Amino acid sequence: MTDSPLVKVDRGVLQPKVISLYARLFKHELELSDEFWTQLFFLKYHKSEFTTAFTELTNEELIQSKDRTRQLFETGINNLKSNDLSLVENSLNVLAVLLEQVLSRNYGNQSADIISILAGFQSIDTLFFKLLDSLDQIIRNNLYGYTIRLAAIRTTIITACGSSRTSLSSYFTQRDIFASIMILIRDQDDCLLISEAFNLLGILASIDKMDAINPYQLRLADFIDDTVMTKIVLVLSNIMSSCRNDYQKIGKDEKFELKSLGPIFASWVGVFGGSKTTNVKEMCDDKTHGSNSVLPKREKTELSELPDVSIISLLSLYEFINVNKVFARKFVETTLSSPLCQNIPDSLKSNQESPFCSFISLCSYMFQNQSQSSRTALYSKLCLVILRIILEDQGAVTKALVSSEFKSNNIQICRQRSPAFPIEKTRVIRGRLLIEGCLDSLICCIQHNMKKALDVEMYILTLENLRRIIIYLNSSQIRLEYYWTELWKTMMSLVKFVESHLASISITSRSSKLAELISNVLALSLMYGDSILPDTRQYDDLFYKLIENGDTLFKFRQDYALSKTPSMAILAAGINHYQTVLDKNKALNGRSVTLSSEQVADIIKQGYNTLSLPSSVSDASKMEKFEPFKETEERLFFKKLIKQITKDTQDYYFS
Repeated sequence: MTDSPLVKVDRGVLQPKVISLYARLFKHELELSDEFWTQLFFLKYHKSEFTTAFTELTNEELIQSKDRTRQLFETGINNLKSNDLSLVENSLNVLAVLLEQVLSRNYGNQSADIISILAGFQSIDTLFFKLLDSLDQIIRNNLYGYTIRLAAIRTTIITACGSSRTSLSSYFTQRDIFASIMILIRDQDDCLLISEAFNLLGILASIDKMDAINPYQLRLADFIDDTVMTKIVLVLSNIMSSCRNDYQKIGKDEKFELKSLGPIFASWVGVFGGSKTTNVKEMCDDKTHGSNSVLPKREKTELSELPDVSIISLLSLYEFINVNKVFARKFVETTLSSPLCQNIPDSLKSNQESPFCSFISLCSYMFQNQSQSSRTALYSKLCLVILRIILEDQGAVTKALVSSEFKSNNIQICRQRSPAFPIEKTRVIRGRLLIEGCLDSLICCIQHNMKKALDVEMYILTLENLRRIIIYLNSSQIRLEYYWTELWKTMMSLVKFVESHLASISITSRSSKLAELISNVLALSLMYGDSILPDTRQYDDLFYKLIENGDTLFKFRQDYALSKTPSMAILAAGINHYQTVLDKNKALNGRSVTLSSEQVADIIKQGYNTLSLPSSVSDASKMEKFEPFKETEERLFFKKLIKQITKDTQDYYFS
């Protein structure tokens, strides 16, 4: 039998022609013709293979290949003016890989080496401005379509992030593309495209802003387009809700319903001279409010990878809110029932929560888990800064937080770790004020981050926000229905923690500031309790917590040198006064007498009549003194944040 002439011949592995072009790109012994460059940009680009062509080169080899990289850079930029849309799209993708691979490396002379690789000193100005002008036109022009405009946004983000460590960043402040970005957001109804355009805006607004005038900061401050701002906050709501949902997929939220304050008052009986039905130590023990919960290894690993990289949108949110109170108000007040939302496409309204509720919810999850990684801690601190800016406003923005018009029955606070926040079903049904969600998230932050290596700066920022809320409630004469006992318990746990860990918390100006803020929050609560608390029971509970922890507070005062501060003088006066009342009651009735909760309340009421706190106008003004947030004082934090956002951006686009 003879062999069939139809024999299958092994032709090898077939691959797109463009991949063979990538293989030739950095082989210097080969001459590259004009046809080579034409085909390289016209043939459909393959991301992974093109990226590999760069990653195989060392920094020195990349610098030595500058003739090829310069040709690649210049040809790609020239192609952006073409009428052939497929050529424009391919060129954007090629430029994105080139710029990411060149800009993300560390060189001996960062700026000079990058300029040498891309264009040379004689041509860099012309080519870089030409690149930015072309990107500006593509982003602005709706005729380019969704895919190409998205590619242009991403190429600009990669270039801006990579340039932040070099002198190339100055090109972005000399070419203002703010208007084009806002035109794109106004034209588009796609959540992804709007979110990435907004991310770009935040990155551009952060470039060199502490060392020079940044035009994007000025443009953000003057921006007033309601429709565009509404689109942005709705997209932000979707992003933050999605990031929060990632946490919920890993761990289940506990449910603890708070029905009444009865058990709390029953526990007073032991301190006031009788038997007790609840272990008082359990109520205020550090261990119930610490951050030492043991997590399964798998869960801990998953949590350390959160939040998702889309969290970089927080930078843009911060930049906008920090300079534009109109946008801050829009962020706080927008709901799906808002008049402007009626004309917004449904594609941007998939999240039923209001943007601010989504933000507060995400805050609570990140605050509870920020110890999982330094990355989470950075974004958590940014959330605290955003909250601080909102709470500092004292105008329409803060008023919205306490307005019944913006109540919500959908503020999801993290309850994944003990102690879980209580759920008051009746309050949820009729809605909660936004300020309550702020308090929830701040208490979460205090409760779940008490560890030996205490993050003093984070606690200072958290307590500053708490203090601002108390001051605002008092100045506005608002009695807030809230489970204040959670705040009292949390603050006492913090006092005991910093007192018991004195050896590991070195006494510096910042730790002294932290200690003063702790006493300040407690003293302001004591001073203004009759103005901000909904009923006397909540006020009584505060007095009880202070008396029960009197010895600890006095030791805290001594160890942190707080004896001359107005806040500690007020706390000491309150504790000493009620201790005298208790001693008199015990002397009259005997120590073995069991008191009912009504009798306890009567004793506290008697104490009110004779209570005299050493507060004066000057003392109050000292405790209410509030230094506005100054970005320049957080230079190191923002430097770390931008570095992390740059890494997240690179991971996102080139993973």
